[in-house]
Amino acid sequence: MPHLVTCSRKAGREVTHIGGGTASQPWLISVDAAIAGIESRTWVFYIAAGDQVLVGRDSNGDKLLRTRSDIEEPVSLLRLPDCPPGWGQLW
Repeated sequence: MPHLVTCSRKAGREVTHIGGGTASQPWLISVDAAIAGIESRTWVFYIAAGDQVLVGRDSNGDKLLRTRSDIEEPVSLLRLPDCPPGWGQLW
């Protein structure tokens, strides 16, 4: 089942977590957990524009999350609002 990503947590220009759900049932996971879930085909994520979240690589070769429409860096995920502080990390 695809999961809608509605927010992200960032450290500068780097996405550290993605999240979604509702105020009563939020979810928040680290980028590393999301990458593992995508690569194992356990999870599928997308953003509101219907753009699928994929695993990419940065200029150093490190794995990161991006969407199909992102070319250089994960602009779509960086533009998402910050996840609420009360949303604890689930994975």
